Amino acid sequence: MKILGGSLPMIKIRPIENDDIRSCLTILRSLSQWFGIEDAIVQYGQNLESLDGYVALQDDDIVGFIGLKRYRDVSVEIDVIGVDPNLRGTGIGTRLIEVVESNFDMATQLFHTKTLAPSNPDANYAETRAFWLARGFLPMDAHELWGTQNPCLVMVKPMNIRNV
Repeated sequence: MKILGGSLPMIKIRPIENDDIRSCLTILRSLSQWFGIEDAIVQYGQNLESLDGYVALQDDDIVGFIGLKRYRDVSVEIDVIGVDPNLRGTGIGTRLIEVVESNFDMATQLFHTKTLAPSNPDANYAETRAFWLARGFLPMDAHELWGTQNPCLVMVKPMNIRNV
């Protein structure tokens, strides 16, 4: 178990369990600026039932989580990530990403996520893109996966590229 110290009480990071999903969905519903579509929240919950991931705990309460999709042996996508809105900006999201990266096997070459493209001027997503950029993710491709009103930006982080 990895520990994050600092000004917050101790944060523990552990693998996600099915019993954690309800708390993860509560966090998503509290982040309506990013997760305002109930059908999408339900889908994230269904995805979490079969995905790898981690939860961040403060005392015994889940205060953050990350769900991961694996593609073959070389690529991992962040399907969903959320941190309690009262604790955003405290390093919990960063720590979740660091724990994921520290557990990659030697074959993992790409880490990626999707967010709203900058052609949509939503300030909340400008903040999200800044978060990803600060953690080494690079904008790769913008397309209309989510429709013309919600252009999707794929962001990738090359890991230590190795011949597999």
